[in-house]
Amino acid sequence: MTSANSGDGQSSSTRAHFTLVQLLAQGHTIPRIDMACLLAEHGAQVSFITTPVNASRLAGFAANVKAMFLVIQLVELQFPAAEFGLPDVCENLDMIHTMDLLSKFLKAIGALQEPLIAHLREQQHSPPSCIISDMINWWRSDIARELGIPRLAIIDFCGFSSLVRHITFQTNVFDHVKDENELVMITAFPTPLELKKAKSPGGVSIPGADQIHGMILEETLRCDGEVIKNFQELEALYIESFE
Repeated sequence: MTSANSGDGQSSSTRAHFTLVQLLAQGHTIPRIDMACLLAEHGAQVSFITTPVNASRLAGFAANVKAMFLVIQLVELQFPAAEFGLPDVCENLDMIHTMDLLSKFLKAIGALQEPLIAHLREQQHSPPSCIISDMINWWRSDIARELGIPRLAIIDFCGFSSLVRHITFQTNVFDHVKDENELVMITAFPTPLELKKAKSPGGVSIPGADQIHGMILEETLRCDGEVIKNFQELEALYIESFE
């Protein structure tokens, strides 16, 4: 566990406290580091949830945080690799090379729920104000509801794709489509759009993916807000429709 204290004299009890929980993958970790720094630069306290192997990769980040006097804490949860049949220290998506291991990896990530709850319960001196987590970590909503903490879901799509994803889920437009390469008209979209089921946002070709995808979408709709990647000037129409 690594922490750094700010020199602005603000007590931890008066700070907004964000807990960031990202998918254990480099493509998700790097932008979450940027988010953590932005929040801390605005005076917030940040707990960055990770695992021992991933924390070792963040040594440079931890050193920079300390030098900048930002209140960012790396919280290491033990990753249950062996329990789910994964090789030792296999704690990041870039260490996964088969579909079988990917399925085990996602289940192991889900097993971090209890240790994360235990950690959050211990933060009585500075309880989290908000949990910000990747949408694929759908079980984070259970934690947020249990502890009464607002949760924001990070949607790793642009405004266009986020709106498509939302509409196709709400209208069940692909439910009875047997040919995944058949073009389907997305009627509720603000501009004319035909899309193949195989190309729909969020589709993952792994065993049990449809069930997981459904849970992710349901929990995203139940969270307190969403963080998406977009340029307002380029996607004004889609953002307006999405809101």
